[in-house]
Amino acid sequence: MRILIGCYQFKTRTGMPNYLLTLARELMNCGHQVAIIAMIGEVGLVSPEIIPQYKLKEYDRSLHEFHPDVLLLNEPESEELLNMYPNVPAYQIIHSALFYDRPILRQPQINRYISPRPQITAWLLGQGIPEKSIIEISLPVDIEHFRQPVVRQHGRYDIVSISTIDELRKPMLLDLIRQAKAGKKVLIAGKDHGSLGDLSQYADIATLKIIPEEIRDVRPFLASAKMVAGIYRGLITLEAKAMGIPCLIYDEHGKSRIEKPHDVRVHDVRKIARQFVDLFTEIRADIIIPHHDRDDLLADCLKSIPKLNFNVIVADYGGSFSMNCNAGARKGRSSNLIFLNDDTIVNAPAMWELAARDDDVVGCRQTFTQPEMATGLKTVLGITLRINKTTGIVQYWLTDTPAEVFYPSGAIFKIKRDLFRKLGGFSERFINGGEDQDLFLRCIAAGAKMSFCPLPITHHLSQSEGRFKYCAENDVLLKDRWPDSKLKEMFKLC
Repeated sequence: MRILIGCYQFKTRTGMPNYLLTLARELMNCGHQVAIIAMIGEVGLVSPEIIPQYKLKEYDRSLHEFHPDVLLLNEPESEELLNMYPNVPAYQIIHSALFYDRPILRQPQINRYISPRPQITAWLLGQGIPEKSIIEISLPVDIEHFRQPVVRQHGRYDIVSISTIDELRKPMLLDLIRQAKAGKKVLIAGKDHGSLGDLSQYADIATLKIIPEEIRDVRPFLASAKMVAGIYRGLITLEAKAMGIPCLIYDEHGKSRIEKPHDVRVHDVRKIARQFVDLFTEIRADIIIPHHDRDDLLADCLKSIPKLNFNVIVADYGGSFSMNCNAGARKGRSSNLIFLNDDTIVNAPAMWELAARDDDVVGCRQTFTQPEMATGLKTVLGITLRINKTTGIVQYWLTDTPAEVFYPSGAIFKIKRDLFRKLGGFSERFINGGEDQDLFLRCIAAGAKMSFCPLPITHHLSQSEGRFKYCAENDVLLKDRWPDSKLKEMFKLC
């Protein structure tokens, strides 16, 4: 799998860059290809030979052969990658409940928001993100690395803090300086972004040492600490706990609490990487394609399907449309079934939209390559029913008007598996016609909720041999099952 990661910067060993470094290394250890793009800031947290990394302005010429299967986004600036790769599924890590980690609202391309803890999940819910779109995955720590013996090189300190010296951590850093003035031996190390002002003003505090530089190997520093300070339950405090060191946990206001070391195996990067891979390859729906002939059209259809998150079943069992569909559905393994004609060309956004909607049945707009076969309509959303004013007979019509459409076309639609089973699937009394309308009418009678995806797919329309051979018989059967009197009552037709 090729995974393209977008972040604000990949230069400083803090917060999100450290998270991505740990995760990317393990994903690469598992055999996946990973590249990282800094959308605004610099790169260089590790050498490009270890992890390929680029600044956005260099991306087009440097990664032209890297075709991602998955986008893993972080800060909102990563949204640009969605524009560059509109047909690639995306996931966003929300690292904190702060404005610069706010969710990118680009559904259905962003499939899930990844939260590291319940507090972030609650914040996302407050931002209007639906619960089904959020998954909690713990922060990744290379526990084996931090449990290896290490030589202490920096004396012994009561409190060690290794983080960027920035505005977010300023209240914590000021409290640590206060403790140093009170006699605690304190070490503050990390990239200086100026939140403490001129550092020389603290030079006369004998128990305080400040190293305003990037720290790449933090283990010798952590080993020198009786206690490690960090904001929230971040990576530096988890790394300290992996080494058996108690932690002083601060919030953004400078309030703190002491946490003793505990079992951090839930954060083991090996486990976390597997969770990410499982998420990226999660099957959102089974796509059942009934097939009779025209292997050329089937080949084009299959090429158009985004297969990473869909289980594709070509139902070629020698039976009718309804028999093939039912047989294919029995081989599915997800909670959603998408039935798709083999003479269609789909696109990733439309398929994501079908799978993501909670409605029992979801139709999809179609663009016809032969409008003359659809009473001249170029695009169709579904089917409506109208009473012929001359004969009084209820007639079925294709329509592209949302206010008119009653139910989808059988060429492409999603249905919940449980509903499909409850209704007994397609009636196999129909032969290549009418079975889709019968199914949708049964869905409506059962109180199913329907909606329609406005994103169009292409439909060559009725290309299989013998498609219209049994039209008369199918029409009689449909009228017998659904007489005009029943349809007029169901849809309040007059």
